[in-house]
Amino acid sequence: MKEKILAFFLILGFSTVLVLGSGNAMAEVNCKGLAKRACSASPQCTWVNGYTRKDGRSVAAYCRKAGGKSKLKEKAENKRKVVTKRKAETKRKVERKHEVLGKRKAGAKKKAESKAETKVKVKSKRKTANKKKAEAKSKAKSAHKKMSREKVKNKSKASSKKAAKKATRKSKKKS
Repeated sequence: MKEKILAFFLILGFSTVLVLGSGNAMAEVNCKGLAKRACSASPQCTWVNGYTRKDGRSVAAYCRKAGGKSKLKEKAENKRKVVTKRKAETKRKVERKHEVLGKRKAGAKKKAESKAETKVKVKSKRKTANKKKAEAKSKAKSAHKKMSREKVKNKSKASSKKAAKKATRKSKKKS
C-alpha cells in the first residue's frame, strides 16, 4: 500500500513537471523551419539571409527567433538612462540654485535700491538743513552788520553831540 501511494505521488510529480515545462515551451514561438513570408509575418521571428562563412562553407537562408537585446546593449542603455537621469537631476539642482540665487539677488538689489533711496533722502535733508543754516547765518550776519552800522552811526552821532557840546562849552567859556 505504501508503495502504491509513493508510486502515485512520483507519477503525479513527474507529470506536473512535464506539464509546467511544456507550458513554457508552448508559450515560446518556434521559428525553425518557417518560410520567409511566415517568418517575416511573425514579430517573434526574424529572417536571416544566406551567407558564406570564413571557412568557405555557404549557409542557406533561415528563420530564427528574434533575439532580445544583448546584455552589453542592455547595460549600455541602462548606463545611458542613468547618465541622462543624473544630468537631468543636476540640471534641476542648478536651476533651483539659480532660482534661489536670483531671488537672493533680487532681494539684495531691492535692499540696495532702498538704501540708495534712503541715502538720497538723507542727503537732500542735509542739504536743506545746510541751506537753512546758511540762510540763518547770512541773516544773522546781515543783522549784525546793521547793528554795528547803527552803533557806528549812534557813536558818530554821540561823538558829534559831544563835539557840539564841547564847542558850545568853549564858546560859552570864551564869552
